[in-house]
Amino acid sequence: MTGRLTASNRCPSARYFANAYVDHFTLDFSKVGEDGSGKAALIPSRGKRAHGVVFEIDASEREPLDKAEPGYRREDGFEAMVADTGACKTVTTYIVLEDCRNLNLKPFDWYLALVVAGALEHRFPAPVIAAYRDTATWVDEDKKRTFEMNALLQKAGFGSTRQVLGLSGPTAR
Repeated sequence: MTGRLTASNRCPSARYFANAYVDHFTLDFSKVGEDGSGKAALIPSRGKRAHGVVFEIDASEREPLDKAEPGYRREDGFEAMVADTGACKTVTTYIVLEDCRNLNLKPFDWYLALVVAGALEHRFPAPVIAAYRDTATWVDEDKKRTFEMNALLQKAGFGSTRQVLGLSGPTAR
């Protein structure tokens, strides 16, 4: 979700450039988060396609962003395809360090809702959004953090975590 990226403690200069994709990669949630949950990881995967968004940021914000992304290595010179034009664009991305992955992790429901909200905001293809929504999640027992993330989603006009994920009933998957 763009609002989380452009927060004053992240990259306030970030400006949308384009939707993009990379072939032979997929997005999973195997990166070990500091809170013990799964965070997004761009993983090589033959025959798959990962969708994302390219932002332009001030060079002065690179180092703080690096610090905000522990467990990843910044990869400059990464090639992505601009979705609207098919043009190749050299970008910077973050690749999870292999020793920071755990295939048994799941994202917290609110974290997945932030990912889905970003995909909705940037009009990713419907099958991509559906696949994200089908991701199994954990419910975060930290009620304060859950409340704050739900407030962020609602402030951006997406409703609650449950609404973004299209859930009904009492618990997440």
